[in-house]
Amino acid sequence: MSPKSYAILVLLLTCFTSPALAAGDFSYDLKLHGFEKLPDETVRRSFEEHSVLSNRKSENFVSVSNLRSRLRQDVDLLERILRAEGYYNSKITEKLSRRENKFAVSISLAPGPRYLLDKIRITYPEAPDMEIQQKATAALSLKEGTPLRSEETLAAQTRMIVAFPEMGYPLARVEDRNIIVDHATQTASVEFIVATGPHTRFGAARFEGLSSVNRAYLERMVTWQKGTVYAQKKVDALRSRLSGTGLFRSIQVTLAEQESEERDILVRLVENKHRTIGLSAGYATSDGLSSDASWQHRNIFGNGERLLIGAHLAEIEQSLTARLDKPNFKRLDQTLFLETSARNENTDAYDALTADARVGLERLLTKNIAANLSVFTQYADITNSDNDKKYWLAALPAGIRWDNSNDILDPTSGFRVSLTSAPTFIFNGSKEFYLRSEVNLSGYYPLDGDRDFVLAARVRAGSVYGISFDELPTKERFFSGGGGSVRGYGYQDIGPRDPSGDPIGGRSVAEINGEVRVHISKTLSLVPFIDGGNVYESELPGFKGFRWGTGLGVRYHTSFGPLRIDAATPLNRLPGESRFHLYVSLGQAF
Repeated sequence: MSPKSYAILVLLLTCFTSPALAAGDFSYDLKLHGFEKLPDETVRRSFEEHSVLSNRKSENFVSVSNLRSRLRQDVDLLERILRAEGYYNSKITEKLSRRENKFAVSISLAPGPRYLLDKIRITYPEAPDMEIQQKATAALSLKEGTPLRSEETLAAQTRMIVAFPEMGYPLARVEDRNIIVDHATQTASVEFIVATGPHTRFGAARFEGLSSVNRAYLERMVTWQKGTVYAQKKVDALRSRLSGTGLFRSIQVTLAEQESEERDILVRLVENKHRTIGLSAGYATSDGLSSDASWQHRNIFGNGERLLIGAHLAEIEQSLTARLDKPNFKRLDQTLFLETSARNENTDAYDALTADARVGLERLLTKNIAANLSVFTQYADITNSDNDKKYWLAALPAGIRWDNSNDILDPTSGFRVSLTSAPTFIFNGSKEFYLRSEVNLSGYYPLDGDRDFVLAARVRAGSVYGISFDELPTKERFFSGGGGSVRGYGYQDIGPRDPSGDPIGGRSVAEINGEVRVHISKTLSLVPFIDGGNVYESELPGFKGFRWGTGLGVRYHTSFGPLRIDAATPLNRLPGESRFHLYVSLGQAF
């Protein structure tokens, strides 16, 4: 073999047999230097989150070249992160060394100066009015002299481009974005090139796909006037109102194809089925089995009117209810409701036959706040251990509710606050007047980003003012205890009792609940909880002598809400009270 051929053979063997590493025999350490010179941890956190060397350290590498490739990827990554944070003149030094089967990898950073924003401008192929340009520039909210950061620049671009549809330019778009870096002055200029599209005014709203919903009802939800300047928030409000009716399973809102400045809004709809039947069941140790059935029509007269008829059957209560809601009554976001019910109750505190009716208005004041006012009347025949009372009752309940929680049946964040107060007249041979008030507050706080751990708490307080305890009918008193109140006790079991040991209720109540909702899988949660409360004969709750209960619950999460199973025990049990209570129902406890 000639010397030349021998040299070629050696070279080929070297290429194909360079350090192959046995799996599991080699490892490396990564050390970062210079990151402490940065003003905050943003660069380090972003780098460590995406670093190949950090995230794939547990994976075996097959050669030194493979390790070098990972190092090169991380250096490129760091350069991109630094530029995104405004460091355009940084220096990065990498080093790879080996000692037997251990590799040492280091990345050293000299960040250099942080470049600042110099000039910020928006240019237009066809410029709109100067007032529009000024509003668009203001929407950017970028300030000269501040650090140049890609994240803030992109956020500014979004703020600016979504401002145009509110000013009559629904088709505006960013055609390009230029960042011009001046290394001599260590500054950068940002230019957004925006094509506004045609200026647009509102035409008519055209609804397509209707079969049983009256067109006139939907037209009342349109808040713009023909010929006025297009504003995206009005289109979004229409879409939100249509979605809130529950009448449609598909809603598409687009601009109609027209050449004129005035363009119609095309609303394509697919109606839902308007009739539903609901069935549910529950169980509590002290109450026994219960079941509910309902029938609902969400468009019974063609204008979104909702009729709900429900029946409840349990060992301690049987009832039949009906409610009719007429949405957007006299004005948008205002609902007229009529409700009636007949009920038979057989509890340890009393036996009651009641029939009542209510008519009222509920108005949505803001996205999260609603207020209501109603007239309520009731006839009741009450029997308890003391006497048998028949009476008529008339009340004027008023309330306000604030709710920014993220889910009706299974909230993981937000708050709910409700306050109700009802001036009440009662006629039972004599005329009595009193004020019955109640406040409820609940909050939900996620303890981690994935919301697998949620802290939930609830407080309830109520008071009846202006009538003696003896004159107040038993059914109008406050009671506490049970699956929706203080778990670990039977229904209405907490509070004053008569000589026979039966609960007699009180003129005031106070309760507190706390639980931690822990997701252990996609469909299962464990919920340790503690509840406390008491009922008082005084007009105001004393917030003392609380009866406490604790336990553990399981939630099985379904598409229509969580199935709840709670097992609880009283912490300060009285003689004769059960040591254990089980509650089964749909939805969270609060």
